[in-house]
Amino acid sequence: MAYTISEAAELAGTSVSRIQKAIHGSEAATGLPTLRARRLGRRYAILAKDLEAWLESLPEA
Repeated sequence: MAYTISEAAELAGTSVSRIQKAIHGSEAATGLPTLRARRLGRRYAILAKDLEAWLESLPEA
């Protein structure tokens, strides 16, 4: 199962821009852990397991 950036943002309860920053930016620059994504032409696919791992890597509140 894979998600688009907008689907991943909705599932994670965050913004599209935050997901894009996690994919494209470094952790040092954005303050977010890196989110793995795959390219499908001009679009990105985020595997369910990668989204879950990213969420688990975020700091606890």
